[in-house]
Amino acid sequence: MLLYAPVYTFKLIDYLSLYKVDTLTKNQQEEAFMEAVDWIMLNVSREEELRGFVVEFLLEGFELLQMERVQMHLADHYLDEACESDIVELVLSRMEGYKKMTPGQQAPEIIIRDVEGKDHQLSELGHTYVLVLFWSSTCEGCRELLPELHDWYLTENTYDLEVVAISIDTSVANFEYLYKQLKPSWITSHEPLGWYGKVSSDYQVYATPSLFLLNSERTILARPGSFRQFLRAIKKLGG
Repeated sequence: MLLYAPVYTFKLIDYLSLYKVDTLTKNQQEEAFMEAVDWIMLNVSREEELRGFVVEFLLEGFELLQMERVQMHLADHYLDEACESDIVELVLSRMEGYKKMTPGQQAPEIIIRDVEGKDHQLSELGHTYVLVLFWSSTCEGCRELLPELHDWYLTENTYDLEVVAISIDTSVANFEYLYKQLKPSWITSHEPLGWYGKVSSDYQVYATPSLFLLNSERTILARPGSFRQFLRAIKKLGG
């Protein structure tokens, strides 16, 4: 069928490539791709089967790129009953979980053991703010974020904020390599089950880095997408 010929996918990829900028942060890149998605959907045929094909192709592509916010944007604005593939069901399921982890909601309890063998419970940390950070050594954005955040944590953290950094590396060697390079002073835990670990599942984590800024009652105050967004959020809270 002509609908599934490569010409459609090639045109979509070519257009999306115009919005790919290497110097953008992940959050900025997601914003750019959402703009591209809106233009594509505005100009694609109103024919139901074609629109369904385009939406599913885009969902699959942004799943591979771990662009969660773009997937949610597609699901919120362009999904309809004509789309019934496995990827659509996956995104809809994630949307339900994502809504539970938005600002104003209470984050799940965390009980973890850090790399030193000490147990920690999120609700008993005793800090005004806690930043829960999920990261991976294979994530380029994480490798950029971690040193920057750690430097701030050591020299500019006047907000009584603790960081709980949870690695979802399935490779112990990869985790230990980056951990030994950084030598962080905050709470670090390793979840060898990766995406399928209890904490990452409870927090609906599908991409790294994922950050959750919480207060002492585990209320989600912000979900910053970058170090700069985190700084804006914590400075706003600190007045």
